[in-house]
Amino acid sequence: MRELFVNIEDIYAFHHTLLVKLEARVSKWSLERPLADIFIESVSGMTPLYVTYANAFERSNQVLVQCQKSSSWKAFIKIYERDLGQKDLNAHLILPIQRPPRYVLLFK
Repeated sequence: MRELFVNIEDIYAFHHTLLVKLEARVSKWSLERPLADIFIESVSGMTPLYVTYANAFERSNQVLVQCQKSSSWKAFIKIYERDLGQKDLNAHLILPIQRPPRYVLLFK
């Protein structure tokens, strides 16, 4: 599973911390205190996490292809997809690849 999900737990922890910072700022919102500085100070921690994930992404897809040949894996995925609204695992695995460009678009 580690080969499939690489460092997704680290990415989750990073975003949880980011969320806490954003919620704290929003709770004391003023026009003089924009949100962008939180993202700017967080970029240095975010970049290596996403680089690691992106570098392992092709291998993760290869592992997924191998897993999909297993009947027990197919049973697991059937439950997973039902619980997550029918999105296949490939759609979830690409989300961390798509997140950093979304931040760029957010600030444009």
